[in-house]
Amino acid sequence: MLSGAALPTIMVLFGNILDAFVDHHRMQKNLTSFDPADSNLISKEDFLSQVANMCLYITIIGCIVFCFNYLMVSFFSMAAANQAFKIRCMFMKSVLRQDIGWFDTHQTGDFASRLTGDLSRIQDGIGEKVGMCISFLCTTIFCVCTALYYGWKLTLVCLCIMPILSIAMGIISKIQAAVSGDELQAYGAAGAVAEEVLSSIRTVAAFGGEKKEIERYNNCLIPASKKGIKRGLLTSIGAGLIWFCIYAGYALAFWYGVKLIVDEKDQEVPEYKPSTLVIVFFNVMLGAMGVGQTAPYFEAFALARGAASKVFSIIER
Repeated sequence: MLSGAALPTIMVLFGNILDAFVDHHRMQKNLTSFDPADSNLISKEDFLSQVANMCLYITIIGCIVFCFNYLMVSFFSMAAANQAFKIRCMFMKSVLRQDIGWFDTHQTGDFASRLTGDLSRIQDGIGEKVGMCISFLCTTIFCVCTALYYGWKLTLVCLCIMPILSIAMGIISKIQAAVSGDELQAYGAAGAVAEEVLSSIRTVAAFGGEKKEIERYNNCLIPASKKGIKRGLLTSIGAGLIWFCIYAGYALAFWYGVKLIVDEKDQEVPEYKPSTLVIVFFNVMLGAMGVGQTAPYFEAFALARGAASKVFSIIER
């Protein structure tokens, strides 16, 4: 959560730096301050001192984020490795305690592929990607709250893209989970065929069955390939829709933000200044990008969930 709050804080500091630049420029041109209520225009020395302090604050925030992200990734990676080790032990123990009749209906080569491929996907889905996804979601929440505080009108206009993003991500994530389960099952069957052939390669070679086994292996790979192409297509469509909404929000934010600044320029205390536009725009932009950047993580979670359903169905039997 602390790493997620860093970007909104930096954007607020950046907006303050922009106000300092604007006021200093207007002082150099012998103009009034952008805010008529502020009659204390800063001098050159105060301007440089203010900018230096804000740069120092941004550097401190960067160091804090580095430390927290290092701890977050380290702890989640260690936790995922420990859980994957326990799941492997539980899976092997569960396979060995099954009765003989159960092995007649299940291919033994499929177990080896699950111990490697499926458990690797599970570890990937419960590792540092969980922490990164939480960090991006916290960034989105803090950015939206900061934008609402500084300019609720512009923020509400920019947030019109968020429902479309949320609905699209939810639908695509659900479909990916179903498709990934079928894909993993097909790859497991192909892996079982490959292990069976390689373990009996002398017998296969003696009877000249190489072409037949290659054909059988290719037939097992065809469904997996189709499922993988379908999953990739859904991922690309989702990513395209997400970034289209983000860039459309950029255009809308600049148009409406400039309109608000121009409309309030003659007021005694304008609500919207250049810094307000920058703070609101970049916070909403970072919030939308945070939602967009979680899409690959949700794909990894969907793959992990599909792999876990197969593994735990054996463990719980």
